[in-house]
Amino acid sequence: MTEADKAIVVAFGRFNPPTIGHEKLLDKVGSVARSVPYRIYPSQSQDAKKNPLSFQEKVKFMRKMFPKHGRQIIMDTDVKNAFQMCSKLYDQGFNKVTMVAGSDRVTEFETILNKYNGKKGTHGFYNFEGGVSVVSAGQRDPDAEGVSGMSASKMRAAANMNDFNSFAKGLPPSYREGKALFNAVRKGMGLKEQTDIRRHVEFDKVSDVREAYVAGEVFNEGDMIVITKTDEVAEIILRGTNYVMVETTGGTKLRKWLSDIELVEAATQDADIKDRKGTQPAKYHTGLAKSTKAKRDAQFKKQSKMADDNPDAYKPAPGDKEAKTKPSKYTKAVDKMMSESAEITVGGYKTKYFHMCGSAIKTMKKHSDVKGAELLTKMQDDYFAMEKKFINNEPSAADKTKAIKMYDIIMQKAKQAGIEKDVKPYMDMHKDSILKGDPKPGFGKVDVSERRSFSSFLEMNEDADKSLAGKAKKSGISVGTLRKVYNRGVAAWKTGHRPGTTPSQWGHARVNAFIVKKKKGNLNHDKDLV
Repeated sequence: MTEADKAIVVAFGRFNPPTIGHEKLLDKVGSVARSVPYRIYPSQSQDAKKNPLSFQEKVKFMRKMFPKHGRQIIMDTDVKNAFQMCSKLYDQGFNKVTMVAGSDRVTEFETILNKYNGKKGTHGFYNFEGGVSVVSAGQRDPDAEGVSGMSASKMRAAANMNDFNSFAKGLPPSYREGKALFNAVRKGMGLKEQTDIRRHVEFDKVSDVREAYVAGEVFNEGDMIVITKTDEVAEIILRGTNYVMVETTGGTKLRKWLSDIELVEAATQDADIKDRKGTQPAKYHTGLAKSTKAKRDAQFKKQSKMADDNPDAYKPAPGDKEAKTKPSKYTKAVDKMMSESAEITVGGYKTKYFHMCGSAIKTMKKHSDVKGAELLTKMQDDYFAMEKKFINNEPSAADKTKAIKMYDIIMQKAKQAGIEKDVKPYMDMHKDSILKGDPKPGFGKVDVSERRSFSSFLEMNEDADKSLAGKAKKSGISVGTLRKVYNRGVAAWKTGHRPGTTPSQWGHARVNAFIVKKKKGNLNHDKDLV
């Protein structure tokens, strides 16, 4: 090509978001153009799923990410697709156009663009000499699904998962506005912006931690940490060159190397109270009034300085009483693991909800050969399923009536089978769980407004031992390790927790996450225990 030909080289794409793969595409456009002009046209498509960035945002980020191509990145609101791009170029006097595209889209662009060469349409008109030439960028389209490496689709997935660490792998090393781009993508997806991204960066080596520490990205004054060898929770009060001074909940001041500590919790900061001293994770204030958030934050700060064996450190925070909680994906995974081992088969029926009642397991195993045992087992399983539905939801009057009728039928069948005396005690307990909200220990509703005395706190830990022993047996992780993880979770509860959760729930939630993440190999906390 020569300038006398009035030629131009172009690329058209979604660039949503722009990636290191797009940089290679733009470099290829420049090398193909040589001495003739070239232009990059971003599309104007915008939707929450595949095109979260607006046209204006996209151009702004692209010009900063690819500065050597900045003047060639065109923001033309008249160009919404490749046909309109060709029409615009033709109107501007160009008679030869070469388009650079991903290797998987060369044939597609060559076919559709030349199909309309010399033909008028809603896009306008263009008639290039020899048609539109399309050359390969030497790689697949960075916008395509399933591209190896870090494609735009994978970066959107990382943003959706709030995983800045993975998102950043798709950016050029010299680019310094990754956090702003990450937030813009999340905002375009209708998700919360992440204002404390440093807490989502995982470090595999001490050198990585030190580098981030020097940059001020981790372990700042006011952050709550765990001393990994002792499981003590402490607050950073002074930053040194490669160490920090911390104050434990008992008031002891210690000097700790960076390798000896880890952050208590990774968290998004709450917009209403983010200006208050310290960290105010959004998930610890979800669904609460601003005034309640402030009171809640004040209590967390007060409790965080209390010793771990101080019962006052475990008072429910403002907003806990009214809040309802949902189990995390990790808790659901561990529950499934534990419940599957507890289910039984009677006749040809395998239970699904008998893990909710050890007495039912024992009774129906013992009487599995009596006439009607299979039907009786299924009826009880249905009852437990209904009960589980009401653990976090209040049953209606109609639900309670149904529960009574089901109970009566179960007891009638148990009497016919001759095992009424064995079935009645535990079925009465399960009926009360639905009708009175008074479940047996181990499941059902928890009155979080009840202040725990220190003795009840110890009882909570005794119950935890049984649960941890079961989880250790199923997961293959020692009970000692799970106990350490649990203790860290309980200690972290007093420094901040989701509305409505108890210390025990917080401890078990940490254990559940540890079990699942260890199995998948993506632990981001308690790594020192592996």
